[in-house]
Amino acid sequence: MSDSSAARLLLVDDHAIVRAGYRHLLEQHERFSVIGEAATADEAYAMFRQHRPDVVITDLAMLRAIAEVLAGRHVLSPDIAQALALARLSGQRRPLEDLTPREFDVLCMLVSPASEHEIAQRLHLSVKTIHNLHYQIKSKLGVASDIELTRLALSWGLDLAPSSLYPAP
Repeated sequence: MSDSSAARLLLVDDHAIVRAGYRHLLEQHERFSVIGEAATADEAYAMFRQHRPDVVITDLAMLRAIAEVLAGRHVLSPDIAQALALARLSGQRRPLEDLTPREFDVLCMLVSPASEHEIAQRLHLSVKTIHNLHYQIKSKLGVASDIELTRLALSWGLDLAPSSLYPAP
């Protein structure tokens, strides 16, 4: 698109036909410009480094999230949103709310389970960074071991299946 005020988007999905369909839909709007597509996490990372998009869309089922993020609002998956809403209704504050988005991603991968080395590869970070994030997560959540961390994640209803958010390299 020629409109320089359009949000520059990178589409990431392992199905080419899905990416093509969403590209077609998104390019119908002046506010969005799809600057690239990727089928894998590695391709997405390379495309991100090359094009520096404003938004990376990895879960195409959440296309309404684009406008929310661009408007400066936060977007949560329905399961997390429900858990947080229920906690607030009951007057409880959950330590989960204190985690940064990166810490939350690492938490999900740790309890999936994935090793710090695997997580570092998936996120293109150093093992030391993942180790530090692991420590920060346990500290913020008030747990001393990975077993306690997993029990806490289970009590919140987090999905402990291997993460598809960041596929293995």
